Amino acid sequence: MPEEEQWFSTDGLNVTMVKDPDVEVSDAELREAFRSHPELAALENWVASFSALDQHGLNRSRRSTGIFERDRYVNPVGVWDQFRVARDASLNDDIVSGLLEATESLAFNKIRVECGDEDEENVWDQILRDIKLDLRIREIWRDLYIYSQSYVASFWRTKQYRVEGFGDQRRRRKTMRLNVPSDLTLLDPLKVLPVGDFLFDRERLVYVANKAEGPKIADAVAGRNTTDQVIAQLIVGKYVPDTTELGLLQEAVGTAERGFFDNLFELNPQLVWRHTLTRSAYERFAPVHMQSIFELLDLKHQLRQNDRAHLLGATNFIVVVKKGSDAHPATSGEISNLQNNVRMVARTPVIVGDHRLDIEIVTPNLDTTLDPKRYNNLDSRITARLAQILHIGGFSAGASGDDSLKLTRVIARGIESRRQMIKQQLERKVLDPIFEMNDELKFRPKLEFTPRNVALDFDPNFLQTIRELYQSGDLSRETMLGIVDHDQEEEAHRREVEAEQYDDIFEPREQTQGQQGARLGGNQNGGGDNPDSRVSNPKPRRNDNDTPEDDRRDNKE
Repeated sequence: MPEEEQWFSTDGLNVTMVKDPDVEVSDAELREAFRSHPELAALENWVASFSALDQHGLNRSRRSTGIFERDRYVNPVGVWDQFRVARDASLNDDIVSGLLEATESLAFNKIRVECGDEDEENVWDQILRDIKLDLRIREIWRDLYIYSQSYVASFWRTKQYRVEGFGDQRRRRKTMRLNVPSDLTLLDPLKVLPVGDFLFDRERLVYVANKAEGPKIADAVAGRNTTDQVIAQLIVGKYVPDTTELGLLQEAVGTAERGFFDNLFELNPQLVWRHTLTRSAYERFAPVHMQSIFELLDLKHQLRQNDRAHLLGATNFIVVVKKGSDAHPATSGEISNLQNNVRMVARTPVIVGDHRLDIEIVTPNLDTTLDPKRYNNLDSRITARLAQILHIGGFSAGASGDDSLKLTRVIARGIESRRQMIKQQLERKVLDPIFEMNDELKFRPKLEFTPRNVALDFDPNFLQTIRELYQSGDLSRETMLGIVDHDQEEEAHRREVEAEQYDDIFEPREQTQGQQGARLGGNQNGGGDNPDSRVSNPKPRRNDNDTPEDDRRDNKE
């Protein structure tokens, strides 16, 4: 009797092979022969995709890799797996990736420092340029959007700065020798773990090194490798969790692989810090805000695969050729002859037959395939969640009953709020340490964004109010120009150039009072800033020699 031998078993799926003891074939040769068979090889790969462990030992059974990826956006338990799903969505979903890029471009344009002293402000701008803060702040925004937490590291050095700028600043050429960060960088959220006591901001951050990184980092920390000064500065030493904390870390990450936490290294809290979305003090990680749309993304993904299956079915249609009827059934000879004829002329669009011949093309019903109405409900809810729009009742972003003006203001306020939290963290972790470590800096810095407000709609009343506040002396010119995204120093320099070189060329031409009124918002009879507009129903001038004063006197009469 042939004997059966099980050669792999996963998740209850058993595949067996049958070996005849009379045949001189080794087990290895037999297994290799089975594996080379296309159908069996495909089955093995499909089963392995449900049970494989990744490089971190995390169970990837929820992530099938088949043609339809049915479990692509199923909500996982481990926070690092949630990070991976969120990252996948930010790369592949059109709504999620589009909102990420749109909010990033709306939130940040220009960044500068204000401290009340022109020379120091100029030096601060050079420091921000050196550490590429405009780029790093966008990276922080992306990490917060995807993972809800970001980890920032800095490397410090001593550098001399010379005041740059226009006018008196350029002539003074003041210099400062400062201890500043040479650059900022972001760490992979899948490589950093918060540990220790989270109450009262006493948490610590550890770097999770793999087996290849562990010995190199240990040598750099111990001083055996002096070439890598970055690691020696960023890492304090090795971190060994106790049994209780080890269990908590395994539960948080979602792995119990032996040796996964053997290479933990504590990061220098003075140089490495994290910024998260709103998180309670007792929580190890901030909740992944994209987690609330995983089910919506899963529904959208299944809807897309459904439409894809229909489209594939339409391109691989079935042709049914029938011969005969109930009154005149086809004979076996006719069917055989028809089969041969169709096989021969299948590539020719002409088939000849009698009235009993019937040809049908069988395809799926494509009436609702790629119907936008089926996607709008899901896309509107995803947009409402990620753009932080109020979702009331059955209405959301893009619904027929929404108020676009109010929705844009809600979006702008949400972007400003998140941007403000990043600003405060950068001041606390980057600008304030620079100020405290350098006695040459006399004025505490403050980070400012330009434009100060995120405006998604045009409000002429708001701009008119800003202008009136400036004219009344309640608002500075710098603030007013900042609201409309202009820098006062640059504008002053441009005005100086214009006054010296171009004002004589662009001299205003003489205009009549009516032309001035029309230019200022009125018409030939008044309006705008034309003084005649302040008189109701102004009378026409009696002749061309009358002055505006004569016209106003006539109107009073």
